[in-house]
Amino acid sequence: MPSFTPRAGQSVPPPVPTGVRKSVPGRDVLAQTLAGEYLIEKKEEREAEARKRRPLRPWRRIASVLAIAACGAVWLVPSLGTRPTHAVSAGRQDASARLTLYLASRRVRAFEERNGRLPTTRVESGISDPRIAYRLTDANSFTLSLSDGRQHWELPSTFADTSYLHDAMRKLGAAPK
Repeated sequence: MPSFTPRAGQSVPPPVPTGVRKSVPGRDVLAQTLAGEYLIEKKEEREAEARKRRPLRPWRRIASVLAIAACGAVWLVPSLGTRPTHAVSAGRQDASARLTLYLASRRVRAFEERNGRLPTTRVESGISDPRIAYRLTDANSFTLSLSDGRQHWELPSTFADTSYLHDAMRKLGAAPK
């Protein structure tokens, strides 16, 4: 590094601390130019995003509403038409009622095995089907019944559950012969 010798009447410049650079005019202009370009790019990006967020034009809004209405109509119209009725045969209805009562009696028997006594109500036994009526006939027996308004089924606890179920399966053609 060259040394500086002052002339008469000149003062010695203060020492420049290490790590600090002197400002160079060309470098300041370059920094300002880059900063200006950066700000311009950011402004253009904000404007592009604002254009994307503009509300739909009226014809686009109408087209959207019509498309949604068409989809809704396609979804609703079939359900408004006549529904096919699937008539259940008397044999199938009887078998279904018998199976329902059989399963309910199994719940009552399971309650009895766990607690050593019969339940006092249908709900206590764990039968959730409100169509089934549970009646405690004495301390050791009960009766389950089911009614659909046209027909009535009953399963007393004194009747063998398996034969009751076997009759239902035979009506459906599913019981072994």
